[in-house]
Amino acid sequence: YKEWSLEECIAKFQCGDGTVLTIRKLQSMFEDDWFKMFRKQIKGAMFLSFFAHHGNRPEDWLVGYGVENTTSKGYYDPSTSTMHLHTGKSHKETRVFKAHSVVKNLIYVQTEKLASQGKVLNYLVQNDKGECGNTKTIRDRLQRSFFNNEEFKELCMKPVKDGTKNSFVGPNDLRHLFETHIRYVLKLPKAERHTIMQHISHSKAVSAKRYAQTYRPMVEWAESQ
Repeated sequence: YKEWSLEECIAKFQCGDGTVLTIRKLQSMFEDDWFKMFRKQIKGAMFLSFFAHHGNRPEDWLVGYGVENTTSKGYYDPSTSTMHLHTGKSHKETRVFKAHSVVKNLIYVQTEKLASQGKVLNYLVQNDKGECGNTKTIRDRLQRSFFNNEEFKELCMKPVKDGTKNSFVGPNDLRHLFETHIRYVLKLPKAERHTIMQHISHSKAVSAKRYAQTYRPMVEWAESQ
């Protein structure tokens, strides 16, 4: 595996407020008065919550809102706040798991916001035409709403010396940070970690040897501060 040096990690993930991006930092943003912070970026905040509280691939969120809108990927059941994923990169059986309470709440707020505009939520990742979006829809929204938005110093990637932004931070980076978080920050018991990895549909061996290691130096450094 490739483990980035602390210097490389900081260069990529340093935020405008001087800290670095970690899952703990992301999750803390959804505590207390989060609605006041995100009220103008509810859709982006919903996307961000997917990665703050779950380690799934971005394509796992390309599902219908309600069984009646099921896509080839699956659907989200608002009555039980459960995700039903039919297909995936490395699994054949349907995965069913509870959406985190933060994710559940943001999905609800997004449905209410659209309803106030006379619109409906048919897909968790929905483009402006009301159609099911794609991974680019997620990536572009995160960049526009947060990682390149000066209003969000907590997440905006700090400009480097030549005036450009830091290296692009995308959903896969957030997934790697999540796997580092559950293994080396939360230090979850093996059985609990195994359940999460089933939901993520990632090999435990691949996670331990690769994905959880990439940004580990930075995460452990940030936790020690």
